[in-house]
Amino acid sequence: MINRYQAMQLGIRPETLEAFSPDWPIPTAEEVAKVIEQGGRLSSPKIARLVGVNDRTVRRWLDGTRTINYAQWSVLVARAGLGNLWELAE
Repeated sequence: MINRYQAMQLGIRPETLEAFSPDWPIPTAEEVAKVIEQGGRLSSPKIARLVGVNDRTVRRWLDGTRTINYAQWSVLVARAGLGNLWELAE
């Protein structure tokens, strides 16, 4: 799992890389973009297929008009090699 310092170096708030809780902070468009970039810069259609949405949704995450949910974020984080967030749950 990535540590807090590494997350901050990537431009990602460490709290977004923790187990889900009611106060889990929703990643910003910039954080989504950083995780996608870290995962190999897949195209929007490929990302969409990976997480089960359409490519328009991915574009909306990236332009900030739609937020990403925890499950989809967890898949992107794993793809980026930043850890498996679901393993953090008790």
